Amino acid sequence: MIEINLLPDEFKVKEEKLVVLQLRQVFLFAVPALFGLLIVLHLYLGGLLLFRSLQYKLLYKKWTQVSLERKRVNEWKRQYNISSKQTEQMDRLLAQRITVSDKMQILSQALPYGIWFNHLNLKHNEFRLRGSVVSKRKDQLHLLNVFLKRLKEDKTFFKDFTRLELGHMSMRMLGGFSVMDFVLEGSLK
Repeated sequence: MIEINLLPDEFKVKEEKLVVLQLRQVFLFAVPALFGLLIVLHLYLGGLLLFRSLQYKLLYKKWTQVSLERKRVNEWKRQYNISSKQTEQMDRLLAQRITVSDKMQILSQALPYGIWFNHLNLKHNEFRLRGSVVSKRKDQLHLLNVFLKRLKEDKTFFKDFTRLELGHMSMRMLGGFSVMDFVLEGSLK
């Protein structure tokens, strides 16, 4: 069928090209779809932000609770370290102490027959023992040397001394017997 259109060109219905029609249809469907996709993406990111902020608040609350406990633990550690240092110092002091009763026991065990003590003096690091020796055989010096040798061989007694030596000696008569008075001097560590 033939169609005759006698209208002027400006009033004639022009056929639009197929490409323009397809573009209109694409824009007609694509733009709302794109806006819909942007809205969904926006809602997703907003929900994710809300979830992360809640998660952050919960973690921050836990962190503050843990930090309080951590402060308590750090304070306990500090006190423990101070206590431990004090214990170490006390142990060190106890290891350095010299027990006089132990020394006296060793002195009495090393004592040969005929020697006795008159006076023991301990001041600061100085040790001074005055004693006397009597012997019927007049071998007071030998008895005194035996006594000193026993003391110097006893490692538990001698370990606390830097020096231990015989000091002033004198002879006197007592009831018909000759008595030798002696002084044993030493320096403690």
